[in-house]
Amino acid sequence: MENLISSYGNYLYALLVIIIFTVSAQILSFILNGFVKKLVDKSKAKLDDIILRSLERPMFYFLVLVGVYFGFSFLSLSGKLSGFLENIISILFIIDFFYFIILFIDVSITYYLKPFANRTKTDLDDNLIPVIRKVVKVVLVIFALIIILEKFGYDVTSLVAGLGIGGLAFAFAAKDMIGNLFGGVTIFTDKPFKVGQLIKILGYTGTVKEIGLRTTKILTLDGTNVIIPNSKINNDVVENVSMEETRKVKLNLNLAYNTKNNKIKKAKELINKIIEKNEYTTQKGSVYFTGFNESSLNLLIIYRIKNTKKLLLAKDEIHLAIKEAFEKEKIEFAYPTQTLYLKK
Repeated sequence: MENLISSYGNYLYALLVIIIFTVSAQILSFILNGFVKKLVDKSKAKLDDIILRSLERPMFYFLVLVGVYFGFSFLSLSGKLSGFLENIISILFIIDFFYFIILFIDVSITYYLKPFANRTKTDLDDNLIPVIRKVVKVVLVIFALIIILEKFGYDVTSLVAGLGIGGLAFAFAAKDMIGNLFGGVTIFTDKPFKVGQLIKILGYTGTVKEIGLRTTKILTLDGTNVIIPNSKINNDVVENVSMEETRKVKLNLNLAYNTKNNKIKKAKELINKIIEKNEYTTQKGSVYFTGFNESSLNLLIIYRIKNTKKLLLAKDEIHLAIKEAFEKEKIEFAYPTQTLYLKK
């Protein structure tokens, strides 16, 4: 009975220690976010901001893990179970340490590299910063995995050596991966487009959100995110809409067959005035009476937009103005009709 009570007491002690360290971690986090952050904000140095931002969460997890470690010391566990739990806690300490390193590098890039990239005239460094971030994270994760594997008794050196040069060459010989990497390098060097520009590629039209070594992400006009492998971009025609000085717009308008000649001339005059007055167009448009369709008279309208970013807005304003003007002048648009003549 006494052993049972003592066992329960040990579990309560362990739980109490974990709770104390968790609460202490929360209090420390509150102090760092409050009092310490105010002091750091007053300082002109960037290093203290970087340390504070990268240390807050890892420190919280570190104290909780310390509490768990000391809490388990009150328990009488078997040798195997105790060793297993110690390994798990050690792994969590390793993960927490590399989490701090990743945050420190990430925040340092935000404070140092990004402002530097914004001051330079080239866009290469702006595109490389996201790649550097990913590469650094991947390398650190690999290091963490190596340490964890060694912690469990695996000989990582022998494991890597066992792969052999042929195994490594085979791994890097994957066609798609190599193609995507070369495609990414080509984008960085040739710069057919930049982040933030509007492009047309593989049937998609959208704004470039991110350029990576393997893929490029664009946000389409429909609001969907499309991730395109760089190898496909490298082998396809890219239309950079943002680099165009003007954008040509062609529009076919169908008028009713009973429209009189004077109304057609009036329609052409109205359209030209609307295009000329619009702030986004370059010059007077061109309007032509191009032919007789099956159920309509066709007007071909051609004009240019000088600000390609305002393409949709300009088209909306011009087309709406044309409709309003036609309604006012009682110029009718055509719709599919068929007239039958019956001979008596």
